[in-house]
Amino acid sequence: MARLNPDLSFVPTLKNALPNDQLLFIKDAKGGQAIRQWRKNTAPQKANTSAEDNDKLYQKLLHKIMRQLHSYPIDTITFIWMQGERDAQDHLSANYGYELSELINQLKQDTGRNDLNVVLGRLTDFGLKRRKINYDWEQIRHLQVDYAEHTPHTTWVDTDDLNGANDDLHLTVDGYYVLGERFAQAALKLISQP
Repeated sequence: MARLNPDLSFVPTLKNALPNDQLLFIKDAKGGQAIRQWRKNTAPQKANTSAEDNDKLYQKLLHKIMRQLHSYPIDTITFIWMQGERDAQDHLSANYGYELSELINQLKQDTGRNDLNVVLGRLTDFGLKRRKINYDWEQIRHLQVDYAEHTPHTTWVDTDDLNGANDDLHLTVDGYYVLGERFAQAALKLISQP
Protein backbone atom coordinates (compact mmCIF):
# COMPACT_ATOMS: atom_id res chain seq x y z
CA MET A 1 0.00 0.00 0.00
CA ALA A 2 2.88 2.39 0.61
CA ARG A 3 3.59 2.46 -3.14
CA LEU A 4 -0.03 3.11 -4.12
CA ASN A 5 -0.83 6.76 -4.83
CA PRO A 6 -4.59 7.00 -4.24
CA ASP A 7 -4.81 10.30 -6.11
CA LEU A 8 -3.98 8.67 -9.46
CA SER A 9 -6.92 6.29 -9.83
CA PHE A 10 -8.59 5.41 -6.51
CA VAL A 11 -9.78 8.90 -5.59
CA PRO A 12 -10.82 9.93 -9.15
CA THR A 13 -12.80 6.72 -9.63
CA LEU A 14 -14.77 7.32 -6.43
CA LYS A 15 -15.30 11.00 -7.14
CA ASN A 16 -16.59 10.23 -10.63
CA ALA A 17 -18.98 7.63 -9.26
CA LEU A 18 -20.18 9.78 -6.34
CA PRO A 19 -20.03 13.37 -7.65
CA ASN A 20 -22.61 14.72 -5.19
CA ASP A 21 -21.08 13.18 -2.08
CA GLN A 22 -18.41 14.60 0.16
CA LEU A 23 -15.59 12.06 0.28
CA LEU A 24 -12.80 11.88 2.81
CA PHE A 25 -9.64 9.85 2.19
CA ILE A 26 -7.07 8.84 4.78
CA LYS A 27 -3.93 6.99 3.74
CA ASP A 28 -1.74 5.37 6.33
CA ALA A 29 0.82 2.85 5.13
CA LYS A 30 4.25 1.56 6.02
CA GLY A 31 5.89 -1.10 3.91
CA GLY A 32 7.56 -4.25 5.15
CA GLN A 33 5.49 -4.66 8.32
CA ALA A 34 3.90 -7.84 9.62
CA ILE A 35 0.21 -7.67 10.44
CA ARG A 36 1.02 -7.88 14.17
CA GLN A 37 2.60 -4.44 13.85
CA TRP A 38 -0.86 -3.09 13.03
CA ARG A 39 -2.66 -4.82 15.89
CA LYS A 40 -3.49 -3.05 19.12
CA ASN A 41 -1.48 -4.11 22.18
CA THR A 42 -0.09 -7.30 20.70
CA ALA A 43 2.72 -9.13 22.41
CA PRO A 44 6.13 -8.06 21.10
CA GLN A 45 7.73 -10.20 18.40
CA LYS A 46 11.25 -9.35 19.47
CA ALA A 47 12.77 -9.44 22.92
CA ASN A 48 13.92 -5.81 22.76
CA THR A 49 10.50 -4.30 21.99
CA SER A 50 7.44 -3.73 24.15
CA ALA A 51 3.74 -4.10 23.41
CA GLU A 52 3.56 -0.29 23.36
CA ASP A 53 6.19 -0.16 20.61
CA ASN A 54 4.42 -2.95 18.78
CA ASP A 55 1.10 -1.15 18.32
CA LYS A 56 2.43 2.28 17.28
CA LEU A 57 1.26 1.74 13.69
CA TYR A 58 -2.25 0.92 14.86
CA GLN A 59 -2.36 3.90 17.20
CA LYS A 60 -1.18 6.23 14.45
CA LEU A 61 -3.86 4.90 12.07
CA LEU A 62 -6.57 5.13 14.72
CA HIS A 63 -5.57 8.70 15.60
CA LYS A 64 -5.94 9.75 11.95
CA ILE A 65 -9.34 8.10 11.68
CA MET A 66 -10.73 9.40 14.96
CA ARG A 67 -9.63 12.96 14.23
CA GLN A 68 -11.75 12.88 11.07
CA LEU A 69 -14.70 11.07 12.69
CA HIS A 70 -15.02 13.90 15.19
CA SER A 71 -14.73 16.57 12.50
CA TYR A 72 -17.34 15.41 9.98
CA PRO A 73 -20.60 13.45 9.97
CA ILE A 74 -19.66 10.11 8.39
CA ASP A 75 -22.28 7.93 6.69
CA THR A 76 -20.01 5.06 5.73
CA ILE A 77 -16.40 3.98 6.23
CA THR A 78 -14.48 1.63 3.97
CA PHE A 79 -11.12 0.26 5.10
CA ILE A 80 -8.73 -0.81 2.32
CA TRP A 81 -6.10 -3.37 3.36
CA MET A 82 -3.17 -4.58 1.21
CA GLN A 83 -0.61 -6.41 3.31
CA GLY A 84 0.89 -9.84 3.97
CA GLU A 85 4.25 -10.03 2.20
CA ARG A 86 6.25 -9.71 5.43
CA ASP A 87 4.15 -12.38 7.15
CA ALA A 88 4.68 -14.77 4.23
CA GLN A 89 8.41 -14.13 4.03
CA ASP A 90 8.83 -14.57 7.79
CA HIS A 91 6.70 -17.76 7.81
CA LEU A 92 3.99 -16.22 10.01
CA SER A 93 0.94 -17.56 8.21
CA ALA A 94 -0.24 -19.75 11.11
CA ASN A 95 -1.87 -16.80 12.90
CA TYR A 96 -2.60 -14.55 9.94
CA GLY A 97 -6.33 -15.25 9.78
CA TYR A 98 -6.71 -14.58 13.49
CA GLU A 99 -4.58 -11.44 13.31
CA LEU A 100 -6.62 -10.08 10.38
CA SER A 101 -9.90 -10.76 12.13
CA GLU A 102 -8.66 -9.16 15.35
CA LEU A 103 -7.40 -6.08 13.51
CA ILE A 104 -10.75 -5.50 11.81
CA ASN A 105 -12.70 -6.20 15.00
CA GLN A 106 -10.50 -3.77 16.93
CA LEU A 107 -11.08 -1.06 14.31
CA LYS A 108 -14.83 -1.63 14.48
CA GLN A 109 -14.76 -1.39 18.26
CA ASP A 110 -12.51 1.66 18.47
CA THR A 111 -14.40 3.59 15.79
CA GLY A 112 -17.83 2.45 17.01
CA ARG A 113 -18.61 1.33 13.47
CA ASN A 114 -19.81 -2.27 13.29
CA ASP A 115 -20.84 -1.50 9.70
CA LEU A 116 -17.22 -0.91 8.63
CA ASN A 117 -16.68 -2.01 5.02
CA VAL A 118 -13.43 -3.83 4.25
CA VAL A 119 -11.70 -4.34 0.91
CA LEU A 120 -8.73 -6.71 0.98
CA GLY A 121 -6.10 -6.81 -1.71
CA ARG A 122 -5.01 -10.44 -2.00
CA LEU A 123 -1.27 -11.07 -2.15
CA THR A 124 0.02 -11.40 -5.71
CA ASP A 125 0.94 -14.67 -7.37
CA PHE A 126 4.62 -13.92 -6.78
CA GLY A 127 6.62 -17.05 -7.47
CA LEU A 128 3.72 -19.21 -8.66
CA LYS A 129 4.91 -19.52 -12.26
CA ARG A 130 8.44 -20.32 -11.11
CA ARG A 131 7.10 -22.66 -8.43
CA LYS A 132 9.18 -20.85 -5.86
CA ILE A 133 6.24 -19.75 -3.77
CA ASN A 134 6.40 -20.83 -0.17
CA TYR A 135 3.65 -22.45 1.84
CA ASP A 136 3.09 -19.32 3.92
CA TRP A 137 2.53 -17.19 0.81
CA GLU A 138 -0.14 -19.57 -0.48
CA GLN A 139 -1.71 -19.83 2.96
CA ILE A 140 -2.02 -16.08 3.42
CA ARG A 141 -3.60 -15.74 -0.02
CA HIS A 142 -6.12 -18.40 0.98
CA LEU A 143 -6.80 -16.80 4.38
CA GLN A 144 -7.40 -13.38 2.84
CA VAL A 145 -9.99 -14.74 0.41
CA ASP A 146 -11.59 -16.93 3.07
CA TYR A 147 -11.96 -13.99 5.45
CA ALA A 148 -13.45 -11.77 2.74
CA GLU A 149 -15.92 -14.39 1.55
CA HIS A 150 -17.17 -15.24 5.05
CA THR A 151 -17.33 -11.78 6.64
CA PRO A 152 -20.21 -9.34 6.07
CA HIS A 153 -19.35 -5.97 4.49
CA THR A 154 -16.08 -7.43 3.16
CA THR A 155 -14.70 -8.27 -0.26
CA TRP A 156 -11.34 -8.87 -1.91
CA VAL A 157 -9.61 -7.86 -5.13
CA ASP A 158 -7.29 -9.94 -7.27
CA THR A 159 -3.76 -8.68 -7.95
CA ASP A 160 -2.35 -11.65 -9.86
CA ASP A 161 -2.24 -9.82 -13.18
CA LEU A 162 -0.74 -6.61 -11.80
CA ASN A 163 2.83 -7.62 -10.98
CA GLY A 164 4.17 -8.11 -14.50
CA ALA A 165 4.89 -11.05 -16.75
CA ASN A 166 7.52 -12.44 -14.37
CA ASP A 167 5.21 -12.38 -11.34
CA ASP A 168 7.43 -9.91 -9.52
CA LEU A 169 7.10 -9.26 -5.80
CA HIS A 170 5.73 -5.75 -6.30
CA LEU A 171 3.23 -4.42 -8.78
CA THR A 172 4.19 -2.57 -11.94
CA VAL A 173 3.54 1.17 -12.22
CA ASP A 174 0.45 0.41 -14.30
CA GLY A 175 -0.45 -2.32 -11.82
CA TYR A 176 -0.71 0.18 -8.97
CA TYR A 177 -2.92 2.37 -11.14
CA VAL A 178 -5.27 -0.55 -11.89
CA LEU A 179 -5.22 -1.64 -8.26
CA GLY A 180 -6.47 1.80 -7.24
CA GLU A 181 -9.37 1.43 -9.68
CA ARG A 182 -10.16 -2.08 -8.41
CA PHE A 183 -10.14 -0.94 -4.80
CA ALA A 184 -12.51 1.90 -5.71
CA GLN A 185 -14.91 -0.35 -7.63
CA ALA A 186 -14.96 -2.88 -4.79
CA ALA A 187 -15.58 -0.08 -2.28
CA LEU A 188 -18.45 1.25 -4.38
CA LYS A 189 -20.14 -2.15 -4.40
CA LEU A 190 -19.91 -2.38 -0.62
CA ILE A 191 -21.12 1.19 -0.12
CA SER A 192 -24.17 0.55 -2.30
CA GLN A 193 -25.26 -2.49 -0.28
CA PRO A 194 -27.92 -1.98 2.38
